[in-house]
Amino acid sequence: MKKRELFPYDDDADYTPVPALKTLRRACRRTMCALPPAGGVRKVKRYQETPHVDPGAERCRRNAVNAKRNRDLKKAYIDHLEGQLREARAEAKKLREAATRRDVELAEQRAELGNLRALVEETIRLTKPKGPAAAGATR
Repeated sequence: MKKRELFPYDDDADYTPVPALKTLRRACRRTMCALPPAGGVRKVKRYQETPHVDPGAERCRRNAVNAKRNRDLKKAYIDHLEGQLREARAEAKKLREAATRRDVELAEQRAELGNLRALVEETIRLTKPKGPAAAGATR
């Protein structure tokens, strides 16, 4: 493909035909993916450019602006989700710690209940009257 077909507005100011959509997409891709020059001066990003008179270049610029906006929105959304995840993990940790404390407390209370039952049974056993009269009195 000739340079004139890809970049019709570079050389001639009077050249007016608009390239086909497929060619336009290739041109956008090629110009946006170019590496910075060897001198170290970075190329201006397509989304940082001012609006163009050329409809093809303006379309590429608008596409780049929308792509940048979508990348920024996605990054903000991911940051928001990561924040929610951190909060949920912190809450889950607190709930696990509270559940562990409650389990320990429940085990202590069950042991205390067992001791109290044993004490009540011992008290009942000691206070029961002994002998044959006591056996007949309970019936």
